[in-house]
Amino acid sequence: MATIAILPSTKPLRIKETVGGAVRERLNPGACGDLAKNYDTVIIGSTASDAFFRQITETIPPAARENFKLYSRSYFRRFPGARTGGGSDKAKDIRHDAWKAILKENGIKFEQSRKVVDEDFRTVSRDFSWKELKDYITDERVEVIT
Repeated sequence: MATIAILPSTKPLRIKETVGGAVRERLNPGACGDLAKNYDTVIIGSTASDAFFRQITETIPPAARENFKLYSRSYFRRFPGARTGGGSDKAKDIRHDAWKAILKENGIKFEQSRKVVDEDFRTVSRDFSWKELKDYITDERVEVIT
């Protein structure tokens, strides 16, 4: 059975380093190679810059590039009402819709909503949330890496 890794953030691909007393993050070149070795398909979706995704593409071993599906900031901004950052406005976070589209595009089974028992022991329905991606994916081939 083919295995699929999903990264809803680029954080697992970054390492921290100290330069002149300042801590900064950079791409870990070995991380993409490890993903290529361990998974048949790797899906990375994040509102990180397109330039950072170009760095990721350059780091992926050439033989494995076709197994990587990359979705950068420009992909997420295609969705109506795009708001890809934090902030205090209550605009809908389009990453929910974008991640649903990514999962559908890649043939990954997931739930649009799920019933859970809340802290008051009531059964409530929760709509799909990209922040809790692993809870909504029902496809056994998939591992969500955070």
